[in-house]
Amino acid sequence: MSMRVHPIIQLVLLFAVIGFIDRLVTQPIETLLIIIMTALVIYLVNNYMKTGRFLPGKITPAAKRQRPSVRGSIKKGAAGSRKHFPFQVIDGKKGKENGKLEKEQEPKTYQ
Repeated sequence: MSMRVHPIIQLVLLFAVIGFIDRLVTQPIETLLIIIMTALVIYLVNNYMKTGRFLPGKITPAAKRQRPSVRGSIKKGAAGSRKHFPFQVIDGKKGKENGKLEKEQEPKTYQ
């Protein structure tokens, strides 16, 4: 399916191109200056959206503060305070025939 542009849009684009060419002929330096400045702004905004910085360059890492290690104390405390719950195994009946079922047993507990 081909994209068809509405005739009014085509007319507006035609007038825009004619106006741009007229301005380029009558005031070439100002027009080129506007084009260069627009391209620069578009580049800076695009770079900011990708990296979070306006200008690409050397990334200077911030000075890192040394924090006291809490990892060792957490491991020791977590291992001692862990609760052990027994698991309960429930025998399922799916896939077994009715006549060959084992006698009803209480669920097994494993520790």
